[in-house]
Amino acid sequence: MAIDDIDLRILDMLQRNGKLSQAKIAGAVGLTTPSVNERIKKMERHGMIKGFVALLDHEKMGLPLTAYIDVALEHPRFEKSFVDDLERLLAVQECHYLAGDFAYRLKVKASIGCSRSEGSPAPAPASHSPPRRSPRSSRS
Repeated sequence: MAIDDIDLRILDMLQRNGKLSQAKIAGAVGLTTPSVNERIKKMERHGMIKGFVALLDHEKMGLPLTAYIDVALEHPRFEKSFVDDLERLLAVQECHYLAGDFAYRLKVKASIGCSRSEGSPAPAPASHSPPRRSPRSSRS
């Protein structure tokens, strides 16, 4: 699907504020609301817009720390269950596959002095074997 300058402006506006009304977008780009609606639907159908999400203020949620944790699994057979377990943990914001000594790098949100039950990732289940971790924390 080819996109034009108007599509780019619509995408820019939606990326800045996903709750912006289509009427306001239409006024800004010089189209009718139904035309903007059709363009947005078309970009969704073609996968250019994957969805709409809420951006959270982790500081206000009591999770001001960001930790990057490198994880190595003992054996590749543990990867699927490990990743499945990560998807259930709210504190894990991102998971990247790595080449080298570690298999994954996790971006985790946590509170200051939290216990595992308060937001930090739970230890990997026994089936994963204990992962080697190389924590690096930073304030976000």
